[in-house]
Amino acid sequence: MNNSKNVSATPLTAPTRTLQAPEPTSSSSRRIVNFNKNTDNLHNNNSSSDVSVPVSPHLELSDSFAALSTSISSSATATTPTVKASPYYFNNKYTSQQQIQHSTNINSPTITENYSPFFSSNQLAKIKPICSTVNITDWSFLSTEKYPSSLNQQDAIDLEMSTIGLSIELAANNMKTRNLNRLMDHLLELFENLQRIQNQDIIIPIETYNALLLTRIFIKQFADNLCNQEIIEQIEDDTSRKRGEQLFKHLLYILTNMDPSSNYSTYEFYVEVLNTFFVLISTQLYQQHLFKMEGEEDNYFLNLLMTKFHNRAETIVARLFENFIAQHLPPPQPPAGALYTAYSYFFSSGRNSFHYQQNNSSPPVAERSLLLLLLLGNQPENDWTKSYRRAIANLNDHHVISSDMDSCDGGKMHLISFKNLLDIFLKSIHVEEKMLLFYLILVENESFRVYVLSRTDQEHIYLPILKLIYESMEGTSKFSFSQVYILLTILLMFSQDDMNNDAIQKITVQNIAWFTERPLLKSISLGGLMILVLLRIVQLNLSQKKDAFLHTNCLAILLNMSSTLSDMHSYIAQRIISIFEVLAKRYIKLMDNQQQQQSDDFIVYEDLLILLMEMMNSTLTYRLKQNSQLVYALLQKREIFNPFQSNPRFIQLVQNVEEVITHFNTRLAEANLKAPSSNEVLRLIEQATRTWSNHKLILLPNLKFSYHQDPTTSSEFFIPCIWALIQKKYFIYWSENKSHILEAYKLINQEFDE
Repeated sequence: MNNSKNVSATPLTAPTRTLQAPEPTSSSSRRIVNFNKNTDNLHNNNSSSDVSVPVSPHLELSDSFAALSTSISSSATATTPTVKASPYYFNNKYTSQQQIQHSTNINSPTITENYSPFFSSNQLAKIKPICSTVNITDWSFLSTEKYPSSLNQQDAIDLEMSTIGLSIELAANNMKTRNLNRLMDHLLELFENLQRIQNQDIIIPIETYNALLLTRIFIKQFADNLCNQEIIEQIEDDTSRKRGEQLFKHLLYILTNMDPSSNYSTYEFYVEVLNTFFVLISTQLYQQHLFKMEGEEDNYFLNLLMTKFHNRAETIVARLFENFIAQHLPPPQPPAGALYTAYSYFFSSGRNSFHYQQNNSSPPVAERSLLLLLLLGNQPENDWTKSYRRAIANLNDHHVISSDMDSCDGGKMHLISFKNLLDIFLKSIHVEEKMLLFYLILVENESFRVYVLSRTDQEHIYLPILKLIYESMEGTSKFSFSQVYILLTILLMFSQDDMNNDAIQKITVQNIAWFTERPLLKSISLGGLMILVLLRIVQLNLSQKKDAFLHTNCLAILLNMSSTLSDMHSYIAQRIISIFEVLAKRYIKLMDNQQQQQSDDFIVYEDLLILLMEMMNSTLTYRLKQNSQLVYALLQKREIFNPFQSNPRFIQLVQNVEEVITHFNTRLAEANLKAPSSNEVLRLIEQATRTWSNHKLILLPNLKFSYHQDPTTSSEFFIPCIWALIQKKYFIYWSENKSHILEAYKLINQEFDE
């Protein structure tokens, strides 16, 4: 047999899901989202291959993670207090306190029964004039007493309920008073003063923190409830000042230059800076289309960030990664009396300690940096957003050699610790946002991907992923639709590397307690365990979920691994043949019914059988001598291939299998053994491999699958997932009734669960 022909890698992509939301109960909703995107079918790049990829009766495989072809209408209506002299129509815009209670996903009485005002009465009395018809020119009150921090879910709810009425009043009066504009101007001056201080151990002035918090609060309400043009009219009354652009300029300076771990005040302030970034770009939650359609307004703040500061993407991305890798805990607060007089920073409001679940969550700065990274790195692709993906791609390990640094196109090379980053991922791969970042950097950064695949402890990488997928399909863990897809995609990317496929065949794992399908399986290769898990997913998916992406992706991974399989366990060989036999019986049953031969199910089963045959053919072609157990399993079930001998799509594949069966069956017959044991048969098979030659087989292309992400459509899948994760963190409250992207996320996961 001559050297194999390699088929160009077949790009495997994610499914399209067309979801229809329930009919709206009101037509007065503020914003309606409608993600409509044309998608391309999965296709093979080599027309000479006889292999076609399955077409699902339920889903159509399409552009990478373009999973949200969604038409969603919100049914939310709001009860709004009467506002005099308002330049805007607030009806059905602002969210009432009752709606906050109704739309929060918490049944606990903590939210509704234990509500308390976020600000003290003295603080509130000084804030209210900002929202009134009075022109405020003296901001000294901001330096008298530090406002509390919003550090948890209850704080976020209390803050929202405490500021709705104030924000409505401010929106009604600000066009005349311009108090918000003057507040922002004052904040920008305070930022400039802060930048002049070179001391790394600086204590953040109360006035600066308070001004930032109020600005964030009011802009958040405007972003929630006003359209793009209204936001611009409220903020940009003086085009020469460009307040939005200046605000981003200073926030980015703080983000990239301040050390949040210096002391408690810098940590708390840095968290508030990150919160402000989320608020500024949160109008994306309410967009009519994730992709800007003709005649639609831009997302003002997000557009500013992407167009005006894209040249700083590499520094921004590197700093966010550094924050995430560092996992800095909040510094301890000073003793109660130490700084109280000179700096009234710490007071007993009950809102001043950072709390988080260390088993699942990262510290606040690391967590918010991670979420902001995901948002920036997954935006719909254009000339400006590409810069963030390029920034992720250009990151390098801090162990990079000096010669590599010198050849970095004359630019600055940003270095992070790949080892520490991977360690975080492996310890918490079950945490969805960390899984998403692991996926993102694997897709974008070749250096990190090579680093991961070059590790000698691959079991520490594969076992957590296999466990999560297996338990999710077995129903022993609650895993979302998006997580299963992403983990399978990660495995598909790994399977594109033949050296890695070969390496995991040589790693032995023992006593895998979570693998309950075969409890007595005490020892097996890591590659063998992966095959068993993927075959189990195929079996369960075909009987339960019937999701095309799941079984096609699993078989694509198996096919990529097939030419490197060695020392196959007897149970693996039996499972491969038994699944083929089950699929063959269903296929033959459909084939006997002429009407069913044109059905989607018939096509799916035929394509799955083709892929399994391709897998077996590849292993027999390249690793037959190392896989006696597969030959033995074929000899035991040779009759299951008979119905496919005359099918044009199967002919060559079946002929190769029959050639193998005939050769070894002949050698067994020549031995003339009476009732041989399995060990005797295996010994004869191993002896017969010495006279086996691949030249007897028909030369077939070596079919390979690769993962291709189309960044122009992948954001339709990822952006809703990321915003849903941010919303779940509850460090800022957003109304679910108006956040249409969150509704899309819930719908796709509900469909998967069903």
